[in-house]
This record gives sequence, C-alpha cells and structure tokens, in this order.
Amino acid sequence: MKRTIPILLSLLLGRLLGGEALALPLEVQVENAETARPIQGATVRLLETGASRSTDQHGRTRFAALPDGRHRLVASRVGFEPSDTLLVTVGSGGGAIAIRLRPKPWVLDEVVVTGTRSPHMLKEVPVQTEVVGRREFRKTGATSVDEALAWSTGINVREDLSGQGVSLRGLDENRVLILVDGERAVGRVRGSIDLSQYSLTNVDRIEVVKGTGSTLYGSEAIGGVVNIITKRPEEEPAGGST
Repeated sequence: MKRTIPILLSLLLGRLLGGEALALPLEVQVENAETARPIQGATVRLLETGASRSTDQHGRTRFAALPDGRHRLVASRVGFEPSDTLLVTVGSGGGAIAIRLRPKPWVLDEVVVTGTRSPHMLKEVPVQTEVVGRREFRKTGATSVDEALAWSTGINVREDLSGQGVSLRGLDENRVLILVDGERAVGRVRGSIDLSQYSLTNVDRIEVVKGTGSTLYGSEAIGGVVNIITKRPEEEPAGGST
C-alpha cells in the first residue's frame, strides 16, 4: 500500500506535465442588460460541443467539466435579443463569465399564418405563436432548421437515426406536427424527420404554435405545430430576356 501511493502520485504528475486536458468548471451568470437583474430560464450553449444549460432563478448555470483553453458560447431567452458569440478562457482554476441580454421589443405587427391557417397580425392570433426569424438566425449562427429550433426556449430537439424530433411543453415528437409552407413535411418516420436538410438560406422564418393545433391540423398537432416558411422566389425583372 505504501508503494502504491507514490505510484499514483507519479501518474497524476505525469498527466499534468504531459499536458493532458483537465476537467474544469465554467460558471455563467446571465443578467438583464437594462436592469442588471438575473434572468431565469436562459439557455447557454457551448458552440464547440453543442452542450447547453439553463439558468436557475439566480440567473446562474454551470458547465462542470471543460478542458482548459478558450471556449465560444452564446446565450438566449424568449423576450431578449440573443447574445453575440462570446469567448471565455478556462484556466487552471476554472472560468467565469457574466452575460447581459438586452430585452427585445415585441414585434406584434408581424404577419403569421400557422395558428389560423390564414394571414393574421401576430398580436391578433388567438394561440401562442413564436416566430424564429432571420434576426435570430444571424444572432445564434444557426445554419439549418434543427439548429435554429434548438436555440428557442421551450423547444426540445431530440436526434435519433431517423433525424430530429421536436417536442413542445413536454409532449413528444409524435404530437408535434412539422409543416413546410403549411403542408405536412415529407419523410417523417416515428415522429422524426431530417430537419438539417432545410438550410436557413432558403428559409424566411419558422412559426411555432405552442399548444393544441388539433382543431386545424388533426391529432398529430395536439402538442403544437412547427411551420417552416421558405423564402419566396425573387420576381423576374420586367422586360427580362426571352
């Protein structure tokens, strides 16, 4: 036993001197940029790994085991502008960062179609509808629909061999309907579909109805509806070539 302890210490020292990455903590605090009050329920995501955490009532969250070095992260919360991509350094004692999110003015004059199957002002829609648009695409750095949805609060994107499944408010992917321009998406298997095939370069916005849409879309929409609205083709200029 006496000989074992020095051996273990030697192995540990060898790992440290050999530069093996250590598992270090990163503490994150998310606050309101205008009031300095903590923001509960914000999502903080590491870009290198895709790992995400939600902040508690004190606006805090923690990544327990990160390698030392620099890490990129972003934070988002419904009602706030997503943060820019932030760079934080985790050293021998771990790391800490404070992120301040600016409240987002509600755009209630935006026209949506999913909740009523006809164009209505967002402020007039009788069901809770969230719009994930180009501004959110740019802020989060998302490149496909699955990445954009993963950043939205209250939306859980689960990946399996068939693609990605979207759950809303705790209801599984079999109860959430995926539409493309108001039509059922093709290729869905057991509630999952390859959402990464939809590049955001061709998407204008994503409308998410949180709550039952079964009266309009059937039993598949008991948990909600995700409608991918693609960009309209650019109109051909008058007097174009013949």
